[in-house]
Amino acid sequence: ACTGPQAATVSRGIVVSRIAPGGIPDAGPRPVTSVAGRTGSVVLASGDVSHTPPGAGAAPSTVFAILRRQPFHVAEYDARGDGTDERAKIQNALDAAKADNIGAVRIGSPRYRVGGAGLLVPTGVAIEGEIYNPGELTGRDYTTQTSALLLESGASIRYQAGSGIRNLAVLRHGMTTPTSVRTALDHIKAMAGTALRSDLALGDPPAQDAGIENVIILGFNQGVYHDGWPRLDMRNVAIDCRNGLRLRRCYDIGRFENCLLYTSRRG
Repeated sequence: ACTGPQAATVSRGIVVSRIAPGGIPDAGPRPVTSVAGRTGSVVLASGDVSHTPPGAGAAPSTVFAILRRQPFHVAEYDARGDGTDERAKIQNALDAAKADNIGAVRIGSPRYRVGGAGLLVPTGVAIEGEIYNPGELTGRDYTTQTSALLLESGASIRYQAGSGIRNLAVLRHGMTTPTSVRTALDHIKAMAGTALRSDLALGDPPAQDAGIENVIILGFNQGVYHDGWPRLDMRNVAIDCRNGLRLRRCYDIGRFENCLLYTSRRG
């Protein structure tokens, strides 16, 4: 048991706060003064915070064990959605999830700028946002689209075998909302780069059985380019780019469901 006004980081940046009498949490983090009889500066051990779910057959566990079973979040790797290039932070989260056998990395609702060569989603890992029904926004203004990865020029999201890209938007960085037909045509002319890519000819890693689901892609020359690997699975994907989906040398059954491709070669 913990005593004194306390809050402590127990694992992966999660803070456990004491609940004051009346069920009102303490305001803000406070230092732990005593844990299980230990006083002074202490570190919570794996057995200090226990939890047993309600109901028959429930097995006792600890907060630590529960946290270990949760997806990673890019905020744990200092990604903030503050407009700076956060490619390295998001990639660190993806790599850590792969190394730790965690199946998903979540980005939450912010908008993250991604520069350089972009991101690589490793085998067995999915990057996930909070978009569950991609479609046209009211007013067609995507400058405030949440759960978005904003790719700079030259950046793509590459994916490996058995990986996933789910519930998010992939937008070209720097886009604005057109105010006339002329500015809309200028926007089409400016579409460049490839949003999602697995290109055998460019040496990209194997990408069989990758999945793309509940994703909106906007503002690129090519929405999705998939070359050389079987069984791509795309569901509920909306693409508004100069070119939508290009498949080459897949040699096996791909699965495509409810994919809406707006394409334009004007400008």
